[in-house]
Amino acid sequence: MREWTVTGIRIRDADAADTEAIARVAIATGQDEEWAGADPAYVRHLLARGRLVVAEYRGAVTGFGATIRIGAGHPASRPLLAAGWRNDFLDVFMATDPGLLDPRRAVPSPPFA
Repeated sequence: MREWTVTGIRIRDADAADTEAIARVAIATGQDEEWAGADPAYVRHLLARGRLVVAEYRGAVTGFGATIRIGAGHPASRPLLAAGWRNDFLDVFMATDPGLLDPRRAVPSPPFA
């Protein structure tokens, strides 16, 4: 288990015992829909297949974050990397409203062209 402490906030890997606390934080921040932190099945999915961390302040879970790899990347990725192409840009996108992300712009791909 990894953990960090920054200005009184402890960040650590989440486990199954954190499911209810994650749900409370999600509900308090308006993320109470299916496939969000308030959904125990989704939290179990993240624990099993991704990386889920919680933030604790004074012993209580006050936040959470998760990453999970989806898909295998664009079909052109391997040939481009093999040809020496490199991307120095990294973007992190977090949104609770599906309408905030335009996949045709953010993920150029033949199916979205």
